[in-house]
Amino acid sequence: MPTPLFELVDVAEISGEVFAEPEITQINRYITIASARMRAKVSGLDARIAAGKLDQDIVTGIGVDMVMRALATVRRGIGVKRTEYPEIMTEYSDGAEHGLIYLTDAELAELLDTPDEGGAFTIVPGGRP
Repeated sequence: MPTPLFELVDVAEISGEVFAEPEITQINRYITIASARMRAKVSGLDARIAAGKLDQDIVTGIGVDMVMRALATVRRGIGVKRTEYPEIMTEYSDGAEHGLIYLTDAELAELLDTPDEGGAFTIVPGGRP
């Protein structure tokens, strides 16, 4: 089993929260799932981190964001989209958008490899030599 890409201490330091059981166990599971999801979505993630082509701090920050979103969802209530007071109205989502632990498009774009070289080029139609 691969090592998680970040740890509980990262979540605590970035969020500024002190966690206790059962949230510690829950967060450790979220970290494992978030790490696996990042690896599944981004080919060669570990190799790029090891080669210095992707900053570990970016990976950690994105992972912590994933975990904190999941934790906030569970604290609010799974499927609860919005709660309003003082009338106490709760709006539920169908949960079809994504799972509990997910990468946003912006986060995925930060993790994906982008070419270091390249630029504009011209293709001349008509097959001139």
